[in-house]
Amino acid sequence: MRLKSLIICLFLLLATSTAISFVGYRYLSLASEYRERNMIHLSEAYALIDTLDSAPEQLRPNDIARARQHLNGALTQAQWCLAVLSEAEKRLFRILGAGPALEVCAHNVDLARAAFGVLDAVAATLDVEGAALSPAIGQVLRDHAQDILADSFAFQPYVSVIEDKVSLFVRWGTACIGFGLALALLCIGRDIILAQRMQARQTQELTKLAAIAERANDAITVTDPEGIITWVNPAFEALTGYGLDEVEGHKPGAILQGEGTSEEARRQIAQAMFKRVPVRTDILNYRKTGESYWVNLSIAPLTEACGALSGFVALASDITKDRAFVDALEAANDRIIQQARQDPLTELPNRRFIDEVMDAEVTNSDAPRTLVRIDLDHFKNVNDTLGHAAGDFVLRKVADVMRAHVRENDVAARVGGDEFVILLAAGTTEEDAVILTERLRQQIREDMHYEDQTCRIGASFGVASALTGLIPNEDLLKSADAALYVAKAMGRDATHLYTPCVHASVLEKRSLSLEIARGIELGAFEAYFQPQFDAETQVLVGIEALARWRHPTRGVLTPDAFLPVAEQLKLVPEIDRQVINYGLDRMADLNGEGLFVPKISFNAGLAQITNPDLARIVRSKDIGFTRVSLEILESVLLERQDAEFLERINDLRFQDFGIEMDDFGSGHASVISLQK
Repeated sequence: MRLKSLIICLFLLLATSTAISFVGYRYLSLASEYRERNMIHLSEAYALIDTLDSAPEQLRPNDIARARQHLNGALTQAQWCLAVLSEAEKRLFRILGAGPALEVCAHNVDLARAAFGVLDAVAATLDVEGAALSPAIGQVLRDHAQDILADSFAFQPYVSVIEDKVSLFVRWGTACIGFGLALALLCIGRDIILAQRMQARQTQELTKLAAIAERANDAITVTDPEGIITWVNPAFEALTGYGLDEVEGHKPGAILQGEGTSEEARRQIAQAMFKRVPVRTDILNYRKTGESYWVNLSIAPLTEACGALSGFVALASDITKDRAFVDALEAANDRIIQQARQDPLTELPNRRFIDEVMDAEVTNSDAPRTLVRIDLDHFKNVNDTLGHAAGDFVLRKVADVMRAHVRENDVAARVGGDEFVILLAAGTTEEDAVILTERLRQQIREDMHYEDQTCRIGASFGVASALTGLIPNEDLLKSADAALYVAKAMGRDATHLYTPCVHASVLEKRSLSLEIARGIELGAFEAYFQPQFDAETQVLVGIEALARWRHPTRGVLTPDAFLPVAEQLKLVPEIDRQVINYGLDRMADLNGEGLFVPKISFNAGLAQITNPDLARIVRSKDIGFTRVSLEILESVLLERQDAEFLERINDLRFQDFGIEMDDFGSGHASVISLQK
């Protein structure tokens, strides 16, 4: 502890004495510079006086120019004397007893500037032959010149003061430096002995590290600061096939990297080595045999105790198998994504793909596009009569037809059972689309032969184009669907365009959709009652609840005004629920007034039939002995002949619901169906 304190004191003494000597030599050289500057100042002052004396009565332009030159020379020396010192040095100047020298310099600067002002006044009166000096102005100039000369003489003694006092400091500083150096040498000797001992320990540690590196499984490469290989371990030779004698003196990249090596990885490594920072990356290398392999490469700079860069060390782990596994996973994932975007039956893109294309490319593009929606006519007959295998055959044939007729930049996709979409290339017009649909329609109508059976179908087309300015790209799908709906309603096997008339109908339906949703929210759907009489006795046997919509502006609307749109919006079950609740509430009112109605019938869709809460809703209303009956469409009874549906009908009958058939005869129900 004492030795450490002694060393600190010695270094402080050495630093202090060195600082004193440095300051001393600094001021001695400064004093010498002052003396030279003073001589220049003195010479310029004499030259200024001579110039003024040579023209006692008038100054010519040349005289004024010389006077300015000499005056500027004197001013420059005085300004330098002030500017060369920092504030701390000026304070030290005053401590040394040379403070008045700074005041002399400042006074001299003021004199020179005043003299310049007089010269400017004289120059302003110059004529061709020169300027006549008034006695007053001439005397002022000569007084300034004499004062400048006097300042020059007054400055000289202070230079000697600085030199004398600084010399004393220098002698003391030099003596202290000698004493300090002697003590510092003793301390340095001790440090050398300690450093040798530390070096011996480090040598032992390096020997151990070298032994570990020799036995390491990872390839280790050591380079100099320029990246030139100086040493590799045996694992490097086992991994790359190169020995030390083959790679020494070369850069690793020149030997191991090749055509398939990532340029990004190379740049990453080069930038890290340039900045002398660690880096870690996966990179493709090549063995001596030319075989490629992947390594996880870590490179770190090697620095000496003083902080200087001595080279780089690189550790490489073989990850070829891991990389192959990851690549296999990525390939499998790509296949899964591809399959998720492709229809497995027709190998056309599917609905997901077309949605992604619309979202990513079409909707966000300024280029208007044209789209065709296709629905096969009578396809259900093929499935029902020839089986689903024949139906699949037909779908594949239709896909082949589309592939044969669409262009390279068109996108044909299967988006549903027998529904297809063609997104045409940018710039394709409605007229181009109609020509395409006509070719497709003619070929799809041709007979298709499957296992000695003939399959006959047709196709309906809806075309929508943003080129008309009627709709944006994002509305293409639903607009083409609206046009397709019109084509099917007009008899199928045709192409219909999305015209302003269709657009107006769509807007009307859209407005009606919002109004229906608002009407449901406000409870605007109610029931009108149609009495049912026995045909023979004319006795009231029940009433049928008919749905009505109390529209805020159009009055009471019948189902034909809102039911088709409500069915598309899947809102019919909610409307039926409101009508049933309204009818049961009114029935409770009638019974409360003493008017007994034996039965109330409601039109019931599939959603109400399968609603498990239907019985609870009826029991929550006080309708006395009035029986609730459900009118089921004949088409529903014909289509739903499965055991689950029939069991639900039996459950409703068991819960005392009446079951009636509505629109009897429209679906040609069989006697067996009626019995069920």
